[in-house]
Amino acid sequence: MYLSLLTRIFVVCPMTAQHWQLQIAEKSLKKQEKIRAIKAFIEPTAGKTCLEVGCDKGVLSYHLRQWGGTWTSVDADEENLRITREFVRERVEYTDGNTLNFRDQQFDCIIAIDFLEHIQTDQEFIGEMRRVLKDDGTLYITVPHTGKGLILNAVRGWLGFTPEDYGHVREGYSLDD
Repeated sequence: MYLSLLTRIFVVCPMTAQHWQLQIAEKSLKKQEKIRAIKAFIEPTAGKTCLEVGCDKGVLSYHLRQWGGTWTSVDADEENLRITREFVRERVEYTDGNTLNFRDQQFDCIIAIDFLEHIQTDQEFIGEMRRVLKDDGTLYITVPHTGKGLILNAVRGWLGFTPEDYGHVREGYSLDD
């Protein structure tokens, strides 16, 4: 047992060669599938100026940077920013969920993964992303789906979770939304 405990401590120690975010992501089938799907779906980013909106704990930030291009990551959560900065080191900035502190038409590509459900001003923020996107740029947005018949949403409700428990101002978006 003592050796097992030491092994666990060593594995999650920040002094190891691999960051804890990657260690956790490698064990998450959902996270691995999401990363593979994003990589397969987005255009090549080498040589492009790109923006990641909603960096969470930096796992996708890390992968995006590995795939090429010059990436800047933003988030509205200070803790996410701190953790991502420690991980990827540079070009990690705050957004208030209303504005992006970048010049018009600065980015070739913007990717916003599961961010809009965290802010009140989602429609306005889409316009803000459009403002900083070049005319021939590409905007990728994912949001959680909500609606009748979705088991995970029902289970969350049965367990007493509300959208606020996981930082959402809305549960997600229906197909009509």
